[in-house]
Amino acid sequence: MNHATTTKDVSHELDHRETRGSFISVPLILSFLLAVALVPAFHFARLPLAIDIPGMASAYWLGTTVRALFVAVVLALIGFPAELTWLPICRRYWSEKARIVVIAVFGLWMFWLFDFWLALTIVIDGIALAELLDRQPHEFATHLRAVFVPSFYLFCGVMLVFSYNHAIAGMKFVGAYDLFFNRLDVAMFRTTVPSIAHAALVSLPLWCFRILEFAYYSLYGQIGAAVAITALAGGQRYSIRYVGTLLTGYYIALFIFYLWPSIGPFSICPTHVADYPHSLPTYWTQETILVKARLLWAHNLLPDIRPVNLADYYIAFPCMHIALPLIAIWFLRRWRKIAITLLIFNVLLVASIVLLEWHYLVDLLAGPIVAWLAIWCDELGLRRSERAKIASHLNAAIEQFRLR
Repeated sequence: MNHATTTKDVSHELDHRETRGSFISVPLILSFLLAVALVPAFHFARLPLAIDIPGMASAYWLGTTVRALFVAVVLALIGFPAELTWLPICRRYWSEKARIVVIAVFGLWMFWLFDFWLALTIVIDGIALAELLDRQPHEFATHLRAVFVPSFYLFCGVMLVFSYNHAIAGMKFVGAYDLFFNRLDVAMFRTTVPSIAHAALVSLPLWCFRILEFAYYSLYGQIGAAVAITALAGGQRYSIRYVGTLLTGYYIALFIFYLWPSIGPFSICPTHVADYPHSLPTYWTQETILVKARLLWAHNLLPDIRPVNLADYYIAFPCMHIALPLIAIWFLRRWRKIAITLLIFNVLLVASIVLLEWHYLVDLLAGPIVAWLAIWCDELGLRRSERAKIASHLNAAIEQFRLR
């Protein structure tokens, strides 16, 4: 093996070929146009353009980033050979036992400050970052930049999506088509999501629903982990393409949502307040979303209602909890074990979508269609004659990643 050739070199060659004109970033153009149209959209909705940037930024860059890095580490342990992941770490700590003391002190401090799972997540993240620095100290800043650029791109796109949800809620009631989709479920499947969910509430213990919540709220951990893996193992440009495809899916969903707005089955379930366990965080999240949607439609701009914040996501149809993981799996398909692991885990995610009353059954059918459209748009952005070249360089990057 020629050690002068690194993953970074191959990834940069891949980036160069895509930058040279083989890739048209339609999602980036769409993002720019949507950003420009944000002010007139809020004016049309008769809402002030106010965004809780500190709150949304802290949730994304602190909460989501910590979880996403942890998920990326777990997926790397599953998907890559032990000689590339945990065995070198064990050897390093065995030969330099002072590191064990440092990690032990750091771990005790984290477990004293935070709950068990958050503390464990932070400790694992710290070990992973330290190992990356140890292995490639001169490339550490480059690796961080490779992850940060697509992450920032995703953050800006998500801010746009939440902002347009907020604006649409001021233009029309965003639950206007909930009854329609509920009747569509009856026509197609002879049942409704509330019927399924409330039957499960009677027959299943509460801890099952806590597991379902864990699966449901893991979405951005998966999405963020895929950003890190595609950036570090496939190159920054490949990761940007992945994020662009995610945002294309989001923008397609926004267009559909504007035409046929719906919040979810929980919003029309007559016994939801009485029967749904109030001890589950999902109940209060759903109530917050529903109340804010109604107040925005009424233009009752209380201080907590006025700004765009984390409660401003109302899209039930199509289900992006299906579409986004499918896009992530598509871009991770070259790392087969990782893709299969996510595919298996997301079976639980599908169950959580229904049993927590977030989406209609027809929403689940629409999710894969949106994912396919977004991926198709990404493929259109690549010149057919260049695709094989890009694929070969990406495979070379993967091979170098395995061998380094």
